[in-house]
Amino acid sequence: MSLEDKQAEYLHETTEEVIQRLSKLSTMEYELQRVKAAKHFNFRPSALDKMVVEEQVNEIATTDEIVKVDEPHHSTVDGSELLDEMSEIVSRYMVLPKGALTPIVLWIVSTYVYDAFNIYPKLGVISPEKRCGKSTLLDILGAFSCKSILSSNITPSSIFRVVEKTKPTLLIDEADTFIAGRNDDLIGIINSGHTKRTASVIRTVGEDRSGPHK
Repeated sequence: MSLEDKQAEYLHETTEEVIQRLSKLSTMEYELQRVKAAKHFNFRPSALDKMVVEEQVNEIATTDEIVKVDEPHHSTVDGSELLDEMSEIVSRYMVLPKGALTPIVLWIVSTYVYDAFNIYPKLGVISPEKRCGKSTLLDILGAFSCKSILSSNITPSSIFRVVEKTKPTLLIDEADTFIAGRNDDLIGIINSGHTKRTASVIRTVGEDRSGPHK
């Protein structure tokens, strides 16, 4: 199917069918279609983004294998050797500021035992300018972290539904573009999520039930 055919396909679909199809596209393919599709249905592109993200979360919620769960190693692993090997791999692909390598590697390892912490730190990946390697580091974090899920956009409902179902390592790319100053609920959930005591949200479940979601 040509790119033109893909871009015009939504004209013969219902809104629900378009949302479902867009939710399965790669980031590049979605960017090529989002504005035209939003204009056709008289949606703001940002509103279409939220609908697509919600559809992706619905698909996740009904899928048994949401994240990859690695099998434990067949024998005891030397912790020092493991940390050294991970440090070498990260250093092979990244040029990091002084002192950044150690916390990155320790953070990756701790994603496998985060329940042992009462307070668990967030890892902020910030680049001074474009093409500094931030995406490469996110790929490394996604490859090594426990049950990682990488998202370039996410809503409050998406967070607590995915976290409740899978307890993943949630990696949010380009968070500053859709969080800062625009989504108080999302900021509140993310800000409070580093401690066990505050890592819950209260939402209505179904028609007559409500309760906390951790």
